[in-house]
This record gives sequence, C-alpha cells and structure tokens, in this order.
Amino acid sequence: MIRILAKYRDSAFRKFLRRNEKYAPIFFFIGGFIFDSLTLGRIDRLYDLTVLCSHMTLLSCTLYIYNRVPDGRWKNTLIERYEEYLPLAVQFFFGALSSAYVVYFSRSVSLTKTAYFFGILVLLLFANEFLKKTYFK
Repeated sequence: MIRILAKYRDSAFRKFLRRNEKYAPIFFFIGGFIFDSLTLGRIDRLYDLTVLCSHMTLLSCTLYIYNRVPDGRWKNTLIERYEEYLPLAVQFFFGALSSAYVVYFSRSVSLTKTAYFFGILVLLLFANEFLKKTYFK
C-alpha cells in the first residue's frame, strides 16, 4: 500500500511540474487563455455566460482556499492533498478570464482599439508574473 501511495505522489504530472516549476504558471495562464479562445463565441449565449460565471466563482473559491491553507484548516482533507495545484488553478482562471475579455472586446470594436486593449492585457500578463509573490504569500 505504501508503494502505491508513493507512486501516486510522484506521478508523471507532478514530476513535470517540479521540473518546470518556474514556467508552470505561464503554461497554465496560456492554457486558460487558449481554452476560452476556442470555446467562447457570443456574449449573449447561455453557455458563454455560464463559463464566465464559473470561472469567476472557481477563481474566488480557489483564492479563498489557498489563502486559508497556512491556517491548517485543510489538514487531512482532499484539499491538503492538492494544495500545490491551487496557484496553477488561479493562473488558469486568470488566463481564461483575460481571454474572454480579448475575445469579446476584439469582436465589438475596431482593430486599432483592440490593439491597445491587447497591449494592456499583455502588460497585465507580465505584471501577474512579477507580482505573483504579492498575492501568494
């Protein structure tokens, strides 16, 4: 039984994340961006509104849980087992929400205004990476 648990703890995904620890948040941010770019269509569809609402809800829950981890509230629970993935989930949701803004904004205005907005989102991407230490204390 101990071997099975040890094997589970060192899964291929965990090994990959440990090897690429520096770039994993960027991969998850881009993954969220691509996910919404491929799945979202029109802002007035029920599916799109449901996806955006779930992103915001899950982001809020993930941030709350992550900030409560140091309190020891999640000891011996399923959340403790996966707490190392919480920052990656936050990055995914940030990427997905950023993508939604790009998709909807680019469809609603001219190309020049979209370029300015996209430039601001790229700056936010870099700010997100540099300020990560601030909101993940």
